[in-house]
Amino acid sequence: MPLAGQRPGEGERPVASPPETPDSLTRYDHGPKMRYLSKPIMRSSGRALSVWGCLILFTPITAQEIQTKGPISGQPLSVEELPFRSLGAADGDPAEEFFRVTSPFLLPDGGIVVPLPRFGEVRVFDSHGTLTTTLGRLGEGPGEFRGLISAWPRGDTIETFDGRLRRVTRFYPDGSMETISINAEGAGYRPDSAIPGVFHGGWALMGVSGGGYGYRDEIMVGHFGREGELVDTIAQVEGISRYKAPGMTGPTPLSPSVSFAILNDVLYVGETLTASVGVVSPSGKVTDKVTWNPEEISPREAIRKVVSLAVERAEAGERPRVRERLEAAPVPRKVPYFSAFRVDALGFVWVRPYEVERDAAALGGPLYLSIPPGGEWWVFSPDGERLGEVDLPSEFEPHQITRDAVIGVRRDEFGVEYVEVHRVHRH
Repeated sequence: MPLAGQRPGEGERPVASPPETPDSLTRYDHGPKMRYLSKPIMRSSGRALSVWGCLILFTPITAQEIQTKGPISGQPLSVEELPFRSLGAADGDPAEEFFRVTSPFLLPDGGIVVPLPRFGEVRVFDSHGTLTTTLGRLGEGPGEFRGLISAWPRGDTIETFDGRLRRVTRFYPDGSMETISINAEGAGYRPDSAIPGVFHGGWALMGVSGGGYGYRDEIMVGHFGREGELVDTIAQVEGISRYKAPGMTGPTPLSPSVSFAILNDVLYVGETLTASVGVVSPSGKVTDKVTWNPEEISPREAIRKVVSLAVERAEAGERPRVRERLEAAPVPRKVPYFSAFRVDALGFVWVRPYEVERDAAALGGPLYLSIPPGGEWWVFSPDGERLGEVDLPSEFEPHQITRDAVIGVRRDEFGVEYVEVHRVHRH
């Protein structure tokens, strides 16, 4: 079986040895808004929502303090460059031919779960990388998918969300399954995406409730119970900003976004124009907040860089049109402070600082549930203290971080996808 990265005529790609046990609707030039919902108030649409919360702010420490203060127990120190498990092939074994992998994760026994929306299936591999079963297929019947969005573990059970059919399918270890239809009546929005993870017995589902050109999307997050019923709307936050230019519509070149995570029944929310990640309870109350002092980037300089790079990368005949479209976009008041974050199994928060040439929307940067690859990630303690940095392998998108490992997706220069598991070293 060819290893990830191996092409015809080449030797095997090195693989590391495994660890012992793997385990808001405002104009674009306005400031960001984030609301956490609990007690009802009336919006113009007549829906009852809520806005309140206690913020506990943590003062960032200086770089010198980061260097002189010793690591704390469990703190991530590094991620190995070479994977100890790698799945994927340019050609050969069909089981390892991947395309548009979304939210891969590890099971408690070290098994690897690979959701593939394009194929309408979820492939399950054992801890050695051997395919053991394939769940689902394209369709609308029981156990089938029309719009597979994400998947996650509930113990040793696999749960999936279909955004088009608006249902959760639960695959049990004994081969049985259960389908739960989502009842969004009264929500005021269509829940078409799921934040991977179990949230107080049910799920946190999100959807766009408003937006338009010259505005940012209004993202609503609802708590849905185990039977698919709406329990409460717990968060409202602004998403990407949109504009219209000759021959195109879409996100602004430096569009902000929003990132989510779930750990131990807690929802984490980060709006990228705010240098913070909020920790939200099921009632919509902000119980903690990770924050830091951001480095300001000049919006005009950033736009100039984006236009220059986009034109340079375009085909010669398309360059005048690309320049015209990008120069028609509004200049924002601020550039995003970060592009995404992740929360590991021990509660440490990993934040990816924003880099214009890599993360700008006009250059293919991440939006919503997508993740930027590689680079430096800042690490914050569960108490919100910045501890240091961890470098991830180039072109590797982290999806799940356990105690001992991080699983994600890597794409090579030909666009071939590989699911890789890297060892995480902690203090």
